[in-house]
Amino acid sequence: MPTLTNTKILFVKRPTGQLIPNETFRITKEEFDTNIPDGHLLIRSVYLSLDPAMRGWMNDARSYIEPVKINDVMRGAVVGEVILSKNSKFKKGDYVQGTLGWQKYAISNGKDVSIFSFPEGTTLLQSQGCLGMTGMTAYFGLLDIGKPKAGETVVISGCAGATGSIAAQIAKAVGCRVVGIAGSEEKCEWLKEIGCDEALNYKDKDFAKNLSKATPKFIDVYFDNVGGDILNLCLRRLAFKGRVVLCGAISQYNEKEPKGNFFLFIILNFLGPSAYMTLISMRAKMEGFIVFDYAKRYSEARKQILEWLNSGKIQQKETIVEGLENAPNSLLHLFEGKNIGKLLVKVSEEHEEDIVKMKNDIHDEVSLTSPLSASSFSQKSLNTPTALNSAKILLMGLRRSGKSSIQQVVFRKLNANDTLYMESTDIINKFEFNSFEEFQIWDFPGQVDLSENNENLEEIFLNCGALVYVIDAQDDYLEALHFLFSTITAAYKINPKISFEVLIHKVDGLSDDHKIETQRDIHQRMTEELEDYGLDVVRVSFYLTSIYDYSIYEAFSKIVQKLMTELPTLENLLNIFCSNSGIEKAFLFDVFSKIYIATDASPVDIQSYELCSDVIDVFLDISSIYDASEDPNDGIYGKKRHDAQSHSLIKLNNGMVLYSRAINQ
Repeated sequence: MPTLTNTKILFVKRPTGQLIPNETFRITKEEFDTNIPDGHLLIRSVYLSLDPAMRGWMNDARSYIEPVKINDVMRGAVVGEVILSKNSKFKKGDYVQGTLGWQKYAISNGKDVSIFSFPEGTTLLQSQGCLGMTGMTAYFGLLDIGKPKAGETVVISGCAGATGSIAAQIAKAVGCRVVGIAGSEEKCEWLKEIGCDEALNYKDKDFAKNLSKATPKFIDVYFDNVGGDILNLCLRRLAFKGRVVLCGAISQYNEKEPKGNFFLFIILNFLGPSAYMTLISMRAKMEGFIVFDYAKRYSEARKQILEWLNSGKIQQKETIVEGLENAPNSLLHLFEGKNIGKLLVKVSEEHEEDIVKMKNDIHDEVSLTSPLSASSFSQKSLNTPTALNSAKILLMGLRRSGKSSIQQVVFRKLNANDTLYMESTDIINKFEFNSFEEFQIWDFPGQVDLSENNENLEEIFLNCGALVYVIDAQDDYLEALHFLFSTITAAYKINPKISFEVLIHKVDGLSDDHKIETQRDIHQRMTEELEDYGLDVVRVSFYLTSIYDYSIYEAFSKIVQKLMTELPTLENLLNIFCSNSGIEKAFLFDVFSKIYIATDASPVDIQSYELCSDVIDVFLDISSIYDASEDPNDGIYGKKRHDAQSHSLIKLNNGMVLYSRAINQ
C-alpha cells in the first residue's frame, strides 16, 4: 500500500506572554496511507499564511473562534495542490484554499476547502494575500467599518504589514489622503512607494509631533492594527465624526500585561484606552469586526480588488520563509516587525513531485504525477531534470539595452564607467559562473532571431533555468516589449519551467516616481499581452536595476536563488546560525560576483547588503595583496586565493559589528 511521509507541527503548550517556539510547538514526521476514503482528496500544502491572529488562537479564552487544542496540528490558512482526488468536485492539479494547518499533507472531505481558480493576472501568492483573508480583512474593515470618503485623511498603523499595506492602497484607490505608520525607515520608504502620502516611523522620538504635523485636519478614519500607545495618540487626533476600525492589537499579543507606563496599564486594564473621551467630544465611533462575518460577500471584494490589482492601484509584497520547519520561529517575525507585507511559509514547490513509498519495499519510489503502477524511479533520477534546467542563464535584450555591460560588471568585475565604450555583442558569448552550483551565462546579440522557425530554439531553451531580458528604461520600450513577448512565447512552448526575469535597466537617471510608473506600465502591458495570447499562467518577475548601484546585484541574487537546488538547506542553516549566535542578519555571498546566494529569513535591508558588499571588496583587495600564489595565472578562482581561515571583524562607529569569513575554498 503506498504511503507518504507527512511533516506536522503540533501545538503542545499554551504560551504565557512571550511566545517561545520550541516550547509551544513540536515538529513530527509520520507515514500515512494514501488510500483515501471515497469523497475525499489529498492535498499538498504549497504556501502557509502566518498571521497575528494565530497568537490569539493559542489562548484558552472566549473569542470568535475556539482556541487550538493541545497536541492538535497548529491552525493556519493554506493554499495547496490536489494530488489525489476521490471527490467529483475536485480533480488532480486543482489549487485549493482552506484552514488545513501547519502540515505538508492534509486529507479533506472537500467541505473545508475551495478551489482557487487563478483569475486573470493573479498568482498563487495572491490567493493568500490581497485575494485571501488578508485582502478581505482590509477591504471590509476599511470600507464597511471605516466608510472613508474621497478627500478624507486615513491613518493606518502596522501599515507595512499584510493587512495594513492593502488597506492603505484601498484608501488611496477611493481617493483618500493616507498616513501610514510603521517601525523602520525601510518600511516607511516602501509605504511611500505604494502611494502613502505620509509615512511615519513610530520609533522616532518625535513620533507624536510628526503625527500631529501629518494630520493637520485631524484623522477621519483610523485603521488600528497595533493597539497600545499608538491607539491612544490617534484617538486624541480624531476629527469630528471620526471612525476607528479595530482590526488588531499586535503590540499587546505577546504581553502578560499591556505595554506602556504604569498609569496607562491601569487605564487599559480597567477603563479602556486613556483617550477614549475623544469619542464623546468628537461624536466619533470605534468598532471591531471579524472578517468571517463577511463570508457571503467575499466574491464582491475579490472582484473589486482584482480590478485594482490589474490597474496597478494595488500591489502585493511578500516575505517568504522557506520550509515548514521554520514556521514556529518565523511566527515571531510578525511581533518583532521583521516582515514587510504578507508573511508566508513556502511548504513545497508548485507542481512538486510527491514521492510515495510502497510498504512492501520502502526503496521503491514513484511519482504521483504518474500512475501508481508505473515503473519506479530513483530519487537521483527525479532530481536530474531540475539540475539540468538550472544549468543555463540566458541574457537577452535589444542592442544598447545594457545587457553586455551588466554581465561585464556583475560577472567580470569591470568598473561601471568603463562600460561606456563597449561595443555591442555580435555573437553569443558563453561563460561559466561557478558558485555553490555551476551555471552557464549566455549573452545574446540584440538582433538574434527567436521566431518559431529558428531551428536552434530547442538547443537554446531546453536546458535553460532562467531567461533574463533587459529593457532600457530611458528609451522607448515598446519595441523591446514586442521582442520580449515573442521570446517568452517561443521559450515557454519548449520549456515551461524557465524562470522569466525582466530587468528594467538604466533607472539611475530617472526620478522615483518615473521609475515606479515605468515598472507598472511595463508590467501591465506584458501581463495583458500574455493574457490575450492565453499565456496567463506564465509568471514574469520585474526588477529596477542600474550598474551604478547595488540594485543589479540584488536582482541577480534573487534570480540565481531561484535556481539553487540547495537554497532551502542553506537558508535553514543561516536561520539556525542567526538564532544561536545573536547575529541579526547573515548573507552567504559568492565573493567574486557579490551575488548573495542565500540569506536568513529576516527581510533584506539594502543598507546592510551594501555594507557587506563593500566589506567583501576590502576583503578581496587585502587577499590579493597577501596572496601566497606565485603563479600569475592564479586569479580569484585560483587554488591559492588566500588562507582557508581568512576572516575579518569590523566594528563601526554606530556600534554595528560586521563579521565575514571565507568558506568553501
